[in-house]
Amino acid sequence: MKNTTKTKDKEKIRQNGVMTARYITHVAVMAGLITALKFALSFLPNIELITLFIAVFSAVWGLKYSLPATAVFCLVEMAIYGIGSWVVLYFIYWPLLAVIFHFALRGKKPPVAMGIAVAIAVPMTVFFGVLSACTDTLFVVGAVSHDMLDTYFVSYYLKGLWFDLLHLVSVVASILLLYIPLAKICEKIKVGINPTKADDDIEDGNLTEETDQNIVADNNDDAPSEENVDFGTKNTTEKIAENESNLSDEQHDNCSQGDICPESQGEK
Repeated sequence: MKNTTKTKDKEKIRQNGVMTARYITHVAVMAGLITALKFALSFLPNIELITLFIAVFSAVWGLKYSLPATAVFCLVEMAIYGIGSWVVLYFIYWPLLAVIFHFALRGKKPPVAMGIAVAIAVPMTVFFGVLSACTDTLFVVGAVSHDMLDTYFVSYYLKGLWFDLLHLVSVVASILLLYIPLAKICEKIKVGINPTKADDDIEDGNLTEETDQNIVADNNDDAPSEENVDFGTKNTTEKIAENESNLSDEQHDNCSQGDICPESQGEK
């Protein structure tokens, strides 16, 4: 079953050795959504929803979607804002976060996954601040003596500590408030796009069994009941009998008007 799932996933992503338009569209939408959210919240200092959406995409859609989406996001950001010390930070941190979220959250139910996501987001957000200070320090190596690098790093990190704390609070709050509803929405969207893969996705760990049971229940609700089927069959039978009766009456009228009746033709 596991090998079959992997084969189907490959067929969905690639066709004749070329990425399918559906797969490219999904990755583009994810990357565009992350980019748009970052731009929309850019007027707020260190408030972001990128971590939240990377967690949801990695848990529901898998690494084959979330990892290229984060890479495209980093490329778009570099195209918009140019090259700086933050480019190194972005290309290290966001893809790494997608990988960690994928292996930690796959197959988990949304409430459990939310708790794990928070547990991962806290140290990773702290690591983001430290890594940011490191990359900025490396970019001034030529302007500062090697003996002063450690002092520069500490002072630079402490100077931005307030923004790092604000960043941490926003990440934790967004996951606690929005992870569960977003994960359920993404699961429904994924199954709605390709409903025949629901069982395979559960086996692969990209959908929860709870979501699959809800989908099966919805499908059963939409299916016609036996009572409705019997009623429809009864109506069809009555209509056929009525049509035959009308046809016999028409033949009888034709015979009375002097036309040749089918029975008479048989006798001749």
